[in-house]
Amino acid sequence: MLEQNETLWHSAARPEIQVMRTEPSFLIVVATHSRGAKLEGLLEALRPQVEGHPGRRMVVVNDGSHSGDYDAVMAPHLGWLDYRVLEKNRGPGLARQHGCEGAREDLIIFTDDDCVPPPWWLDRAQALARTLPTVDLFAGEGCISAPTHGGLRGVYQRCSQFKLAPTILNRRLDCVPTAIMMVRREAFEAAGGFAPDFIGASEDQNLTHRIMSLGCMLAYDPYWVTVHHSVSTFGEYWRRFYGYGRGNAHHFAKEEHSDRKGLFDFYLADGKRIYRNIFDGFPWGDLNSESIGKFIFHLLRVVAQRRGFKKSWPEYLEKYHTGPIAAPEPGHWISPMVVEGANLWKQSFRDWRRSQAD
Repeated sequence: MLEQNETLWHSAARPEIQVMRTEPSFLIVVATHSRGAKLEGLLEALRPQVEGHPGRRMVVVNDGSHSGDYDAVMAPHLGWLDYRVLEKNRGPGLARQHGCEGAREDLIIFTDDDCVPPPWWLDRAQALARTLPTVDLFAGEGCISAPTHGGLRGVYQRCSQFKLAPTILNRRLDCVPTAIMMVRREAFEAAGGFAPDFIGASEDQNLTHRIMSLGCMLAYDPYWVTVHHSVSTFGEYWRRFYGYGRGNAHHFAKEEHSDRKGLFDFYLADGKRIYRNIFDGFPWGDLNSESIGKFIFHLLRVVAQRRGFKKSWPEYLEKYHTGPIAAPEPGHWISPMVVEGANLWKQSFRDWRRSQAD
């Protein structure tokens, strides 16, 4: 747990550390859709961190996919969490918004149903919130899961996953993924919560933009880590990143003051130049199954995102704008803070993850 004398790093200056006099309270919200088996791992990991801990509460929202399988998964846990079921699939953003209804806690933590955090995950969040009372938005990281098979199947499992972390474009925060997000409830409510028109993807990018537009500060702790079990088939991988492209088209068209660097450098840039740069990075000097696998999935990701964006961009541009969008201008940015003194947490996480693979 963070101590009062631990220091923080800030690119501009070292802020004075203030510690909350009372322990903050937490609401953990999880949206789930057709992934009951993966949800079970998350619940087993969080139960000892929530049950019996005053000031910690958890809500799971089933986004229109409740079935007998979910009955079996949820039955052992109904005594310590709140399980809510939506009749129709409304998308992850609105499902999470439903989970926040009636919240009175100081902070809200969002994570995904395919994540498994270490045993001290909420203790770390509590320490961050207590040590940084002036910060409204917190971000951690989601690392890939260890392969469950050897050989080529294990290589595929590693290559088809991707790390989750906050993204910064043009020296400005672009997105805190909702798998690893903690936000003060007052800031979340002031920003309006999740936008109802973001149904499929980029609801976290849009929420991040609106929270930071309030003048909030970000704290980024790379050792507030969870394991993201995101092994995908080629089809699932394509659909995921195609959806990200569509969601980015929606976000960039709707939010007039969002950063435009990613828009112009990736989505609206010359495709030949982008793909030439990708193929220039082909691992000729280190050819093996894993390097080739990573190259293939990187190429698939870029193609899927650009296709999804290209398909949706004219529609959203017409919906929100009467003229073309201008190229990016230098703007303000919110400097991330990185918690120092995290070596102990890092080693503990590595030990815990190694124990999960044994």
